[in-house]
Amino acid sequence: MAAIFFSLNVRDLPVVSHLPIFNAHDNYQAGGITTFYNRSSHAFSQPAPGLNAQEMSLHTQGDVTFDAVFVTAPAPVNTGLGP
Repeated sequence: MAAIFFSLNVRDLPVVSHLPIFNAHDNYQAGGITTFYNRSSHAFSQPAPGLNAQEMSLHTQGDVTFDAVFVTAPAPVNTGLGP
């Protein structure tokens, strides 16, 4: 099998230059109009594009909750979910 593989000549292979090049930014938007491309550590803290005032307020509340530090019980605030 290896002999057959290595006996192939690259010059004998067809050139496929008519196929379009796939560009993920142009063709794939998993979140529809809310899709944006951010690979930084802040990607999940960015609001989706096009939020109205109520949705932006909800996003901001979620950011505050997500950034909260939770501690082991007993504690007066954010108890029970820490290490």
